[in-house]
Amino acid sequence: MSETTPRAARSSLVEELHGQRVPDPYRWLEDGRDPAVQQWARKQDAWFHRHRDLWKDRPGWEAVLAQETQQQWTGSPLCRGHYRFYEQQEATAPYPVLRVQRGDEPDRVLLDPLRLDPSGRTRVTAWRPSWEGDRIAYLLSTAGSDISRLWVISVEDGTVLDGPIAGMRTPSVAWLPGGDAFFYVRADHGLRDASLATGYGMRVLRHRVGTTTAADEHVFGDAQPATYHAVTIDRRGTRLAVTTADGSSPRNDVDLAPVTRAGEPWRFHRVIDASATGGQWRPRFAPDGTLHLLTDHQAPGGRILTYPGPLQHTGPDTWPQLLHHQQGRLLDDCVWLTPAGEKDSQLLVLSAVRGVNELILHDTDGHPLHRVSLPGPGAVSALRSRPEGGTDAWFSYTDRTTPPTLYHFDARTGEAAPTPAPVPPPTIPRPGRPTPPPVTNRQLTYQGSDGTDITCELLLSHAAEDQLPRPLLLTAYGGFGAFVRPAYSSLARAWVAAGGSYAVAAVRGGGDRGTTWHQAGRRAHKKTAIDDFNAAAEHLIHEGFTTPGQLAAHGGSHGGLVVTGALTQRPDLYAAVLASGPLCDMVRYEHFGIGHTWTDEFGTASDPEQLAWLLTYSPYHHVRPGTAYPAVLLDGAVTDERTGDAHPRKMCAALQHATSSDRPILLRRQSDAGHGPTDSITARTTLTDIITFLAHHTGLPCTGHETAGTAERAPGQPAAL
Repeated sequence: MSETTPRAARSSLVEELHGQRVPDPYRWLEDGRDPAVQQWARKQDAWFHRHRDLWKDRPGWEAVLAQETQQQWTGSPLCRGHYRFYEQQEATAPYPVLRVQRGDEPDRVLLDPLRLDPSGRTRVTAWRPSWEGDRIAYLLSTAGSDISRLWVISVEDGTVLDGPIAGMRTPSVAWLPGGDAFFYVRADHGLRDASLATGYGMRVLRHRVGTTTAADEHVFGDAQPATYHAVTIDRRGTRLAVTTADGSSPRNDVDLAPVTRAGEPWRFHRVIDASATGGQWRPRFAPDGTLHLLTDHQAPGGRILTYPGPLQHTGPDTWPQLLHHQQGRLLDDCVWLTPAGEKDSQLLVLSAVRGVNELILHDTDGHPLHRVSLPGPGAVSALRSRPEGGTDAWFSYTDRTTPPTLYHFDARTGEAAPTPAPVPPPTIPRPGRPTPPPVTNRQLTYQGSDGTDITCELLLSHAAEDQLPRPLLLTAYGGFGAFVRPAYSSLARAWVAAGGSYAVAAVRGGGDRGTTWHQAGRRAHKKTAIDDFNAAAEHLIHEGFTTPGQLAAHGGSHGGLVVTGALTQRPDLYAAVLASGPLCDMVRYEHFGIGHTWTDEFGTASDPEQLAWLLTYSPYHHVRPGTAYPAVLLDGAVTDERTGDAHPRKMCAALQHATSSDRPILLRRQSDAGHGPTDSITARTTLTDIITFLAHHTGLPCTGHETAGTAERAPGQPAAL
């Protein structure tokens, strides 16, 4: 290519922080509104497109992903009164629609994002029907924004009853019985769609349907910066539980109060004090109104405690345990079933062992009764039952290469079976394409730099097993205690079907082994997540699965931090690296997006000791001039309100200045998207660029294949509140 890389002006700025000199030559690129920054960005756009035009396999990958991403699925039903609500995605639609069915009547579309906004820029981010099912609150977001607007409509005729309520930053709504009012969480300045960077400052409010938000009753919260609240209520509407967390802290308070009449004083009782107990606490009301709490307090894998009431001041250490902690098992979720009446309840528990989900039915005392047979070693999500109990539960099952499928569980028989969609979506004819080859799923164990055993899931096609090494795509997340489930990935399926291998490393900092695994990769130990990722790369190369010239790394958001950190620590291990919406400048991350709410995960540069932590791995600060870096694509949204849009710009400029190789450093900007999920068409375009870039630089040719099956929910699809 005759054109040269469009370089950014490099300043001599060096900031002195706590006695340390910290260079920041691309500070000027932080302000995306600056005309000089916009001019530089336009040159980067042109540079990216020049390279994309050289990717000869892009049309082929686009065709393959059109098959893989056009999945049809039906979501788990949410039952309220005589109504059943569920989402359904047609293969060619950009978003799922929300359908409703009353009793035995035919089901119908209740919410269609394209009818609400024919431009396709708006999606339904969350929804919550009233207890009676005759009203529904739903949130709309435009262009991938994290800020939503809330509306209320009548389920019977679609009449708008309320809205919009702006400034919604968390999808937490709790209806009062009767459907005349609900509790919700809104930023203190919530009437304006202000930037998330201004701080959360959330409060819990009670809103009466049809009235102005100025008349909303303040229920809880003092609008402190970086504070998150969530609300839940028992189905009789007698008690309100509020959880409070400070930013990304892995611990939270729980406050409980009797629901009062409007205007009467609220009397909250602090059920859980995070400063005293630590741990995460998730309140759940059983059908009989009993409050249970799912927690990792003194239980790294999780357990369930029963709240005995405010008159017993003994604290959670002496509360009855409904479900005990089991070593090696991670508690994920639970629902209550009442096969023989409300007083004879059973508990259907979703947990994970070695990264694979299990469903086990327990009796009233928490003793296991029956293990539910699942299709394979995959992931279960969207576990739901009726709020009043009953014998029915629904869930979605998936694995890396199997699209999600809706299942129904009957407590009377103990069996789970696939559930056909009430209105089957039209099938897509796919003539003339061979079926994808069978896939082998291996669970590998490798050692981190300190000798700790770490697991890695490896997918490869049967045809490629005897033809190693192969192009391999390695990914991880490794932050905020998140457990990465083996869920369906159109990227993984397309990559493996083409003859490549796909690996997911369960690096520390995630939640794959509970809270201890998270603690081992956060704050002062954050670099451990990056070291674990590079150790996975070394292991896969050493065992002959791939080579440095065939190995690619891919990560998004926190995973983008992991892969850019891995890139700067060990550039020799990778042929290509792709980071989507990454964190790169860890000295100034608090100034971008909502980074100021994540100091409990990373630390803060305002503290000298914590600044030292950040500087040990901050990718932007570890770019070294004269280094032969691999091909890099930094993918970021111009309107990313979560991580901010400055990270990929600064990292791109630093790498373009520093690299001594002829492999490209590219910036891919999305002008009409955010950090969150977007419509399927935009997502497919992004995915096509991602897989084509990675395949081009690792030598993986595109091969067409047919996909089959229907799906329940792809990662990132909207869910009930």
